[in-house]
Amino acid sequence: MQAEPIASWQIWGTLRAARMPLGLILIPDRVETRAQMTEYSDSAYVYRMFDLVFGIRSPGVFAYLTEKEKKALNDFSAAYAALPWQPLALHPHISELVDGDFSPVIPAAKRLDRLLALRTGRGPVSATYRLAHGWPLRVPIQPTERGLGQ
Repeated sequence: MQAEPIASWQIWGTLRAARMPLGLILIPDRVETRAQMTEYSDSAYVYRMFDLVFGIRSPGVFAYLTEKEKKALNDFSAAYAALPWQPLALHPHISELVDGDFSPVIPAAKRLDRLLALRTGRGPVSATYRLAHGWPLRVPIQPTERGLGQ
């Protein structure tokens, strides 16, 4: 199955958005101070955020990843799937960890987050990384209606 072409600003946005749920695992204090889904466990909140904004696994975006990024994503996805998830009784589309322990996925999450930070971040290190891979130096901007066809 061939992936549909995606604009560079959409790829960048998807890669950047993927860092948010990774941050929930890597920086647990972000979960503890959350205001949404307060009646559910932190792991259920993390599961839902991955479900909603982790579009990096879609074929259209996956096709644009480097081999190193694909390997990091596959390693993380395998570790994440191997966690002891248990569906919530009232919301079976959301799961939570039996023990609430994300430590088995932290090394893979760090590797993937680092690569995504290099690809989408700001600063000289990220800029050098993008130039070395032949990617745009600046963040792609979504075209406006006025800008189309000019």
